[in-house]
Amino acid sequence: MAKWLGLPVILVVDASAMARSVAALVHGFRSFDPQLHVMGVIFNRIGGRGHLQYLQDAVAGLPDLTVLGGLPLTDALAMAERHLGLVTADERQLTSHHIAQLATVVEEHIDLSRLLQLSYTAEYTGLQTSADFPQLAPGEKRRVRFGVARDEAFCFYYPDNLEWLERAGADLIFFSPLHDSHLPPNLQGLYLGGGYPEMHAQALAANSSMRAEVRTFIEQEGLVYAECGGLMYLTLGMREADGQVLPFVGIYPTLVRMLPHLKTLGYVEVSSETPTEPFLSGSARGHRFHYSELEEETCWNSTITPLYRAPHGAGTDSRRIGYRYKQCMASYVHLHFGSNPTWAAGLVTAAGH
Repeated sequence: MAKWLGLPVILVVDASAMARSVAALVHGFRSFDPQLHVMGVIFNRIGGRGHLQYLQDAVAGLPDLTVLGGLPLTDALAMAERHLGLVTADERQLTSHHIAQLATVVEEHIDLSRLLQLSYTAEYTGLQTSADFPQLAPGEKRRVRFGVARDEAFCFYYPDNLEWLERAGADLIFFSPLHDSHLPPNLQGLYLGGGYPEMHAQALAANSSMRAEVRTFIEQEGLVYAECGGLMYLTLGMREADGQVLPFVGIYPTLVRMLPHLKTLGYVEVSSETPTEPFLSGSARGHRFHYSELEEETCWNSTITPLYRAPHGAGTDSRRIGYRYKQCMASYVHLHFGSNPTWAAGLVTAAGH
């Protein structure tokens, strides 16, 4: 990304178990790709001023490299994590007090003035601007009411995806499968994103009225697009470690279970199995990152069909990247609509029919 945008790079190096060898690591990053402009380094998780001095001495011989400081190894800087990364901002784990602590430590240990000087660059004109997005005609009203699940269980969305849907004519209505008893009224489409349904499985299962309304919406040919956590929510339910099954929406006749290890991680490019509405021709890119799996991935019947094709080498059977039932489409893939904006437009158009 830095090469594409012509931006300088500041390395942040975990130096908790390093001294002179840190010079080899920094030198490796700088020399590996001459087109990458590494201008400075920040050492993280250092043991104190003496440790920082060792690190500074080690890289002193590297030309045109600025050491901007070192952050101490302290619990005050730690942020809560879980199996898919950091605990999300939606759960309000990062309090104003914690933010103030972070700011104080950074101000005390990092040369911020020098950092700003090194990171300055002329305005880049090759970026996509809002003018590049499809626009509604002047005075045209939103055509489609699109419900978007957003709460602690469904919290991962590319912001670009929501913008693509809006610019294609969707009026986004946010709701919570956890806390709301009913869907918003008069919806024409649903977007069930990723997140942590496994962390809130009991509450999702207990919200029987919401589960029933989502199922009814699908059975009545409402358009639904679901990714990862959304797919999990649309199965029969989640099997807990003790064998108990917590019921979910029940559209796809399989159970989901969590694994103690990562199931899939990586980028993927897919094309729709049947290149007609709601997904139009062409392909789109995205990623997969999940610790869960479906107990039975051969849950095909006369009404459930494959959703995506993928090139060979995608790491899975290309006919099983996603499932389609009526107008409900679900997979573990998080697509970025910017890779093919016609897909977002197709979803909005199909939902409005």
